[in-house]
Amino acid sequence: MALMTAAERPAVTSDSDGLLEAFLDLSVPDGFRAQLIEGEIIVTPPPDGAHETLISVVAKQLYRHAGLDVDVLQTKGLRVPGGRFIPDATVIAAGGFMEAEPWAEPAGVLLVLEVTSSRPDKDREAKRLGYAKAGIPCYLLVDRSEGKVTLFADPEKGDYQTATRASFGKPLDLPAPFGFTLDTTLFT
Repeated sequence: MALMTAAERPAVTSDSDGLLEAFLDLSVPDGFRAQLIEGEIIVTPPPDGAHETLISVVAKQLYRHAGLDVDVLQTKGLRVPGGRFIPDATVIAAGGFMEAEPWAEPAGVLLVLEVTSSRPDKDREAKRLGYAKAGIPCYLLVDRSEGKVTLFADPEKGDYQTATRASFGKPLDLPAPFGFTLDTTLFT
């Protein structure tokens, strides 16, 4: 099966129902992810080790220090304004998605995490706006090329109203219901 990379695939913006149908029928090789972001089908290969390790570092801290019992899901598809996104991690109260469809509404999602890789522009802009429009309270962006982690919070009017940034190695406070300081020393 020939697979087109995200860079080779042209953006499709007309016939959104047909595009959604084609997207939902899409079959990708194991380990690849297909997302529909602002009218463009983006297929990404399996992530590198650093990408996965950063997700693990954040997940461990959430499990150990969050002010509530959480699930950190790494392949949960979300229906948000602007498309069908698969965050690198979706954080929800434990058991909150037990009955969820493969593409779930984001109700109850407490935080989404993205770690930049080959398309950082999508994480910085399109995904941020999609998550904000969906009302997800917190978006944590680990930007590897910038060497910074940003917590976007307070979604309102289609975007997050606050952005708290820390360079890798510096602490970053996570608000309630997490209520702990994220240690980013292992991000470097």
